[in-house]
Amino acid sequence: MQTDVSTFAGRKMDMSFRDYDYLQSHGYSDDLQLTQLDLDLAFAGANAKKIGNYIVEEHFQGNVLHRKVGQADKQPLKDRLATYFGSRYTRFRYKFAGSAQAAYDQECRDYHHFDGRSDNENHPDTLDGTKLTCPHRIG
Repeated sequence: MQTDVSTFAGRKMDMSFRDYDYLQSHGYSDDLQLTQLDLDLAFAGANAKKIGNYIVEEHFQGNVLHRKVGQADKQPLKDRLATYFGSRYTRFRYKFAGSAQAAYDQECRDYHHFDGRSDNENHPDTLDGTKLTCPHRIG
């Protein structure tokens, strides 16, 4: 029996042109399978230790059902993505960040862009030891 994606778990989050343009304009990779092989290929050589941002997704029949945005600023991005092995998320996108502050800024931007359409329940925490505030928060 085929599942109608419009009623699967009560959710449907198609990748809109707006989302696609957003991801492309902010330098995210194309989506990749969340496997050790794809992590090894994406983060070969010097990229293995870089920090940055990620979006993990669960797809069903070509549609995004679940999405979570995040950052890795205390550990390499590759290691952070590997923590999602065995979870509902089977695909990922990433981008590198030049600093922890840049990764925080991008995570806030992603959180607000996908607000209401991601599994993130809370706004990203402020970086440890800083008084940074979200530059993208409205109100």
